[in-house]
Amino acid sequence: MLRLLAVYAIEAAAITCAAVIAFFLRFDFSIPSRWIPILETGLAVWIPLKLVSFRLFELDRRWARYVSISDMTRLVLSNAMASGVATAVLVAIQSGVPRTIYAIDLLVCICITAGIRVSVRVAAEVMRPKSGGEARKRVLIYGAGDAGVALLRDLRHHPTMNYHVIGFVDDDRRKAGLVLHGARVLGSRDDLPALVRKVRADLVLIAIPSATGAQMKEIIERCVAAGVGYKTIPGLPDLMYGEGLARQIRDVAVEDLLGRAPARLEHERISGKLCGRTILVTGAAGSIGSELCRQIARFRPASIVGFEIAE
Repeated sequence: MLRLLAVYAIEAAAITCAAVIAFFLRFDFSIPSRWIPILETGLAVWIPLKLVSFRLFELDRRWARYVSISDMTRLVLSNAMASGVATAVLVAIQSGVPRTIYAIDLLVCICITAGIRVSVRVAAEVMRPKSGGEARKRVLIYGAGDAGVALLRDLRHHPTMNYHVIGFVDDDRRKAGLVLHGARVLGSRDDLPALVRKVRADLVLIAIPSATGAQMKEIIERCVAAGVGYKTIPGLPDLMYGEGLARQIRDVAVEDLLGRAPARLEHERISGKLCGRTILVTGAAGSIGSELCRQIARFRPASIVGFEIAE
């Protein structure tokens, strides 16, 4: 309750300042005394109507430290609606408010109320706790799309993860040189070896949830050739249930290269077939056969016989 009262008090102060500034601008920074009662009449209409409009648009329920484009759109619409109604009321009661004041007040009120919210967010970003004493890893984000930008924002919200984003890598040449949330798109996959050396990158974070297995394999090959480590974020299905991208950074898994979700095994049925039995695995020295042996061993067979004709 106290927070809401404080919000309404700040909004009322902003509305008052906007009206006073509008009159100052209209009368060349010197309001004649005979216009003071008209200003007071205007405030008596503007303040309640704009506060009601802010409530209708739920601006009092939105935290300024997380202000977004959506919030700014609501703010503009709220000011426009309240100013329109207030103008109709003031004209109807013949308040004597100069017509130019209505437009000036609307613009100034938008600037002040938006400025307050942006200032709070900037202050929150500046005062955000920094990472501890551990050396921060210099990272490049591979993918300057929505996922890459979201990952950048999330990493900045979790400074304790000790990742310092140097910039983006993206294969879309049209994005080269663009600055996204303060991080520049430095080049494409062909530039990766040179970029890793130039910016002294310790890690590449692959932020392309829609990448196919072939694309992931090629990206990983470029990272290996550049001599830099790599991690990724989950695919699109997993992102729906995640709690932020930064906390879901992980090593590249086999399913990322397959380009599909891994099969879910029916462990109880498999155990019933293998437990306590002697299992023969053909081609046991190959990559698939040896992996089969490891997987079968989990189900406690009596013994595993590896058969191989090539080695």
